[in-house]
Amino acid sequence: MTYPFTQPILSKLLREITDSIREAGIDPDAPAVQKMTGIMYRTLVFNRSLMWRGNAHVFLPREPKELLAVYRLRRTVYDEMGYGDELPDEVPGYDFDRYDECSAVLFTKNADRVTSTCRVIFDSTIGMPIEKMYPFGAMRQQGKNIAELSRLARLRSDRGLSQEFKYLVQGAYYTMVDNGMDVLVSAMIPEHYRYYKNFGGFEVMEELDGYGGLDIPFVITAWDVSAISRYFKRIFLGLRENKTAAQ
Repeated sequence: MTYPFTQPILSKLLREITDSIREAGIDPDAPAVQKMTGIMYRTLVFNRSLMWRGNAHVFLPREPKELLAVYRLRRTVYDEMGYGDELPDEVPGYDFDRYDECSAVLFTKNADRVTSTCRVIFDSTIGMPIEKMYPFGAMRQQGKNIAELSRLARLRSDRGLSQEFKYLVQGAYYTMVDNGMDVLVSAMIPEHYRYYKNFGGFEVMEELDGYGGLDIPFVITAWDVSAISRYFKRIFLGLRENKTAAQ
């Protein structure tokens, strides 16, 4: 489902963003907040334009308050992880950047509280942040439509990666398939690769000693979503293979 875009609807959206920022106790006239307002506006327009089949467990932000809640969750999680220097907050308590403007911003919630999030950055004229560390030009030349998975964050729990991880992965997969994307690239620490290696079509492109300002090992990965495994179909999509041979 996508939204119609008329000038009255867009003007209303901008007013709603400003009102939501003010209700959150933030000065909408501060320069950094004005930058956030513009990013929120373009992000919400982009997310409303995407093909989205709807889901009972994972969502796209359609309203300003939802996007603000995602930004707050990111900031909370990254501060807990000690990523404050690598991902500074221009507006205290909120994490955002220009790549949100061309991203499907996925999130889960419990009783209207955002519990986890990630984003699927669609390839655009500004490229993808991962390309600062690894080039994907050759893949583009092969005609592949590329997106990057990033900003994965969730509230801490004692349940491993929990159901939220499953829902976010499912949402990322359908976002790719429904919007004509072929390969989802990402950077992750090697320990996390074990969660993805059985997806099918998932491969390590390069191993790095660090990523950005983080001096810890990372792997660059690429996931061809057309090559998902039986495991992925069963665990993440809930699909069961029909073992009865066609007659």
